[in-house]
Amino acid sequence: MKPKITFFVDFDNTLIDNDKVKVQIQSTISKEYGRKFINRFLAINQKLREEKGYVDFSSTIDQIAKEENKPELKDKLHYLFHNFKFKDSLFSKAGTVIKYLGTFGQVVVITEGDRHYQEIKIKSSGIWNLVDGNVEIPIFDKVSHLSEFLKKYPSDVYYFIEDKPEVLKEIRDLYKDKIKTIHVCQGHYSPICQMGIFDLTVKSLKDLLKINFPLKSAPS
Repeated sequence: MKPKITFFVDFDNTLIDNDKVKVQIQSTISKEYGRKFINRFLAINQKLREEKGYVDFSSTIDQIAKEENKPELKDKLHYLFHNFKFKDSLFSKAGTVIKYLGTFGQVVVITEGDRHYQEIKIKSSGIWNLVDGNVEIPIFDKVSHLSEFLKKYPSDVYYFIEDKPEVLKEIRDLYKDKIKTIHVCQGHYSPICQMGIFDLTVKSLKDLLKINFPLKSAPS
């Protein structure tokens, strides 16, 4: 009998190039409202991030609209975010990888931050429908919520697919062999990619299409 498998897949910088998203959104706002405006927008966003511990675009929009004394600005900026083509910023074969993992077990996307904004991103990208709405969005520190997710998605084997090595190390230390760790070395963390630390290390997301699950080999 085949084991029941659940894949927990990080969203930002694992499935979607979040750095590319930020650059494109900033460029769009700058073209529409000017460099001074985008600089103030970014300053407010960073301040709120430091205060709250996560990116809160909704509050950033509310605050800058209030500062500018332009109520209509709030709706215009929200419209921009709602209509941004996030699908164009997915990493190569992201959708195909999700479908492929789904042939082995259930796939759950996990991210953190402003729930409203994250939902927009995931739905617009098409990933939400591909995982049948199995999406978890804690405000911050997704690792601290893993015990809840293990109960919600009972399985024999769990994998956590992530681009940040420090997150995977924390998961490995907390859950040992209960959750297998898969490091996707792309984006920010590609220069510090090291083989042999996690249960599996791949150089890009699409390399997962070459892997047969459940993993049986030694760490690579």
